[in-house]
Amino acid sequence: CDDKALQEKISQAESKIQQLETELKTAQTALTEKQAEFDKLTTEAEQTKKAFPALHVKIETLFDKTETLKFEKDPQDEFAREESGVSVFATAANTGVAWLDKLLLEQMISSEDKPMEGTKENAQKYFNRQFTDFIATAKEEKPIAFNLSVETKYLGQRNNIVSFIQFYDEYYGGAHGIYSSHFLNIDINKQAIISLDNLVKPEYKKKLKELLWQTYLMSNMDDSGKYVGFADPKEFEIADNFYFTETGVTFVYPVYVLGAFAEGEIVLEANWFEINQWLNPEYQRTEADGFFSEKQEF
Repeated sequence: CDDKALQEKISQAESKIQQLETELKTAQTALTEKQAEFDKLTTEAEQTKKAFPALHVKIETLFDKTETLKFEKDPQDEFAREESGVSVFATAANTGVAWLDKLLLEQMISSEDKPMEGTKENAQKYFNRQFTDFIATAKEEKPIAFNLSVETKYLGQRNNIVSFIQFYDEYYGGAHGIYSSHFLNIDINKQAIISLDNLVKPEYKKKLKELLWQTYLMSNMDDSGKYVGFADPKEFEIADNFYFTETGVTFVYPVYVLGAFAEGEIVLEANWFEINQWLNPEYQRTEADGFFSEKQEF
């Protein structure tokens, strides 16, 4: 009986060993596959870094149409408008890097609810539709003018970051036009736009918000120390539109958000010495950029 029980235990142990060996082989195979996948992605990332050139950007006209609409004079209305001007103009960057040109065009013509592939053909169709719609509306409303201009400019390249601006200037017949600057900072390693969430570590967003508010507050106090600014402190947020400078990161607020129209876009800068440690490592300044964590005395 003891021998039979012993043999049964040995048999169970051998079965368990076989099962564990099978599970180990499966796990090793999965690990090998994951390692191979990781090595491939790492190699591709390294190749992207090595292959990405120093940019020599050309700004090219993408779309340019203008038309003047003539209307019959209304003898009953001496103030009736007799003509309206319609124009649509756009430029695009030719960087020589296909994926980058595509990304920049997508930022120009896409929206959250209507993404579009960033090709020149799609962009030209997009602006032509804008122009056609302007013509149709102008014939009905007879505005002073309908104008849309989108100009792309190259700002520069630092390590894994290349930066552009797409400047919008729009007029739809009102008392004045409206303009906006869209800064595009692109991580060449990820081939993607650097968003606010990418830029700032989550745990430091509150501190950054407080810093920017204090910067705004300091320039909007009267002689008695009373706040006389345009913005509601309860609604103040970190702008998701920003660009990098030698001295820090500048956050750009649209017209009417922090000031009256006459004040234009409001910019608030956060100095590198104040925020560098709040940023995700791939976007921090380092000694390689000539940056040191403490101010140097000369």
